Amino acid sequence: MAIEMDRWLASGQYAILDRRRLRPRENPAMKGNALCMQRGQAEAYILDDEIDKSQVLKKFLPGKNPDRAFLESVAAALPDHPGLIAGSQRVVIDGGMLVRQVGCYFDASLGHWMDGTVLMPRVDGDAWSVVAGDLRSGELSLDRDQRIEFVRNLTQLIGLLESTNIAHRDLSCGNVFVDVQSGSVSLIDFDGVYIQGAPVLTTTVIGAEGYIAPFVFGNQTPDVHATLCPAADRFALAVLIAELLTVRRDSISSGDGGLFQQKDLINRTGPSIDGVRTALRSEYPEVLDLFDTALNATCFDDCPSPADWLGLSELRSRTIPRLADLESFDMGDLLDGIQNHANVECSNSIPRLVDLPFVQFELQLTQWQFPPELPELGDI
Repeated sequence: MAIEMDRWLASGQYAILDRRRLRPRENPAMKGNALCMQRGQAEAYILDDEIDKSQVLKKFLPGKNPDRAFLESVAAALPDHPGLIAGSQRVVIDGGMLVRQVGCYFDASLGHWMDGTVLMPRVDGDAWSVVAGDLRSGELSLDRDQRIEFVRNLTQLIGLLESTNIAHRDLSCGNVFVDVQSGSVSLIDFDGVYIQGAPVLTTTVIGAEGYIAPFVFGNQTPDVHATLCPAADRFALAVLIAELLTVRRDSISSGDGGLFQQKDLINRTGPSIDGVRTALRSEYPEVLDLFDTALNATCFDDCPSPADWLGLSELRSRTIPRLADLESFDMGDLLDGIQNHANVECSNSIPRLVDLPFVQFELQLTQWQFPPELPELGDI
């Protein structure tokens, strides 16, 4: 923790940083101290503005700073997507971005301390490690549809990155955030990202314990260069999909909250793998087949692609919006979705409700005025 941040907190004032009015959040367990979380190679401070939007200020530990030019290149390279804003909307701070203004906090030593830090939006939801912990304790439960929605949203994010020749390279339960209310998925920590054509960092990650592909340890020594490719997220994606679908009350916990022991992944067998395979065999046999493919792969290109996962019938969304919500729903997208999930002939005409396969409609009588004699659904 930094004394510069604690002095700023004690002032009670906002500071002007990168044209934003921000101030540090207090640690509820340590009054007088700025809220700080340390993990890996950096400390992260939560900064709040005047309209309840939070930013994260990331300060790298001594000797852990990635190349500044690389950090600045990340935002420009990442696709524009809500799940990637922690990378695409980040700003590398220099001391001049903290400016003096009447009524606002200013300290030259704070500006000096901030030089080289990274300011980024705080994403919605919680780290998957936190949500998984709540599932294990019984404080939270997720139904099948919620789990599948998380899987699909995460897989689509990885597919988007791979399609632009980018890999996150450090996917884990701590770097994947899920929002239980909305079903959204976001990624954080893009400091080891692979961008095709960009300079390679001299010091970089190879992944997180419990998510590293066994073939990266080919000669007992991790091969960093094996992870420098657009497909480098595929193995960790398979692990996360297995976790998202199977973590429940009393599930084992490894590392920072995942399911797998890295030694079991390296050996491609072990107690942490056996339990997950048993759960998948019972509920998601198609997923198990692709998980086994990833587990036995000898390179990232041999692991299932995002498209392979999204093509599984077990992971297809079967939910159609309520009739009350269709006003803002594109009918063309609805018909495309129906055609993708069933062998039906779609035309420019809208099908009868009775002809739509597997559709579940929630009729809210308070929102509808029915005539005395209800028509047949086929006549609507």
